[in-house]
Amino acid sequence: MPRRRPDTRYIKTEDDVHIGYQVVGDGPYDLVVSDGWLSNVDANWDFPPLADFLAKLAERARMIVFDRRGFGVSDRPSSLESMSIEKGMDDMRAVMDAAGSERAAVFGFEDGCAVSLLFAGSYPARTLGLILGAPVVSYWRTEDFPWGWTRADAEEWDRRIAEQWGTVDFWRWNTSFIDQADEEQLAAWARYSRLCASPQAALANEQVWR
Repeated sequence: MPRRRPDTRYIKTEDDVHIGYQVVGDGPYDLVVSDGWLSNVDANWDFPPLADFLAKLAERARMIVFDRRGFGVSDRPSSLESMSIEKGMDDMRAVMDAAGSERAAVFGFEDGCAVSLLFAGSYPARTLGLILGAPVVSYWRTEDFPWGWTRADAEEWDRRIAEQWGTVDFWRWNTSFIDQADEEQLAAWARYSRLCASPQAALANEQVWR
C-alpha cells in the first residue's frame, strides 16, 4: 500500500454521473486501470491481494484508477443504457482529462477489457499501450467459443447474486472451482463485494455485459 492513502476525487460527466478516481505514484508514464467485475477505489487499499498488486503498479507508473458506473464510490445510473461500454469509454477519457493525462498505457481486466479495447480503437493517439488481463471473448457459449456460459449458467449466477450476494456462502460457491480459499479469505471477499456493489448493481452489470 502507498505510504499515504490516496485521495479520492470526483468528476461529473456530461450526463450528470459522478465518477470516483485516484492518482497514485509518479512514474515515467501514465497507466490507466480499467478494472474488472468489482471495484471500489477506497476499499481496494483495505483488501491485501489487490492493494499489493496496485501498489506494485504504482511503483512503475503514475497510476490512474477509477470506479466505473454502478460500482464503488461512483454513481449508480438509472438505466442499463447509461452503463454501456461506450459510456465507460467516455468516463475513462474524462478521468484522464481530469488527471492531466494526455497519453497513457491502458490496462483492462476482465470486464474492463472491452472498455479498454474500445478506447484504444477510438483514441489511438492517447493510447501508449494496451494490456488485457482475462478478456472475455464472448459471454455466451457457441460452437466457436465452447468456454462461454449457457442460459442455465446465467440463471444460476443471477439467483446466487439475488439470494447470497456479499456473503461467505456466495464466495465459497464462486471460488470452489478455481481455488480453495480459507474462511478468512472468503470473509474478506464477501466484505469487499458488499463495498463494491449492491445486489441490484451487480445484476444490472450482468445484463449490460450480456
